[in-house]
Parts: sequence; C-alpha cells; structure tokens
Amino acid sequence: MTLDEWKSMEEAKRVKAEFNIRKPGEGCSGDPQWKKMFMLTKKEKSETHDDDEDQQVELFCSLVLLLHLVLCSAEFVSSARH
Repeated sequence: MTLDEWKSMEEAKRVKAEFNIRKPGEGCSGDPQWKKMFMLTKKEKSETHDDDEDQQVELFCSLVLLLHLVLCSAEFVSSARH
C-alpha cells in the first residue's frame, strides 16, 4: 500500500462536518416567546441628578489629586533617604 492509497482511505473514513446554516428570520415568525418584545428607551436625566453627578466627579478628582500628592511625597521621602 502506498502513501497516496493510505491517505485516500483515511480521507474516506473521515467524517465531514455538516453545518445547518439558518436563513435570516427562519423560525421566528409566529414564535410565541418573541411576541411580547418591545423596544427599550433611555430615561431622561433630571437636573438634580446632574448636580449630584457633578459633585461626585469633583469629589473623585479631589481624591485622585490627593492620592497623587501622597504618592509623590512618599516617593520624595524615600528618594531623600537613599
């Protein structure tokens, strides 16, 4: 038996993959699980919410600045010791 004969026998034994490709919209017309669907919309933000959000952003920026200052001062102190 030659290599080509063996390859052809192995190829014949091998199971080919079959894919069931769905078409767009297949199986969804009249399906009861999708009949109650509706589009979600975003809620409008109120002015008071924006004020709260602005305060949170300012607080966050202050904390980041404070953390930066602490880390820089710690780095300065450690470099001064060496």
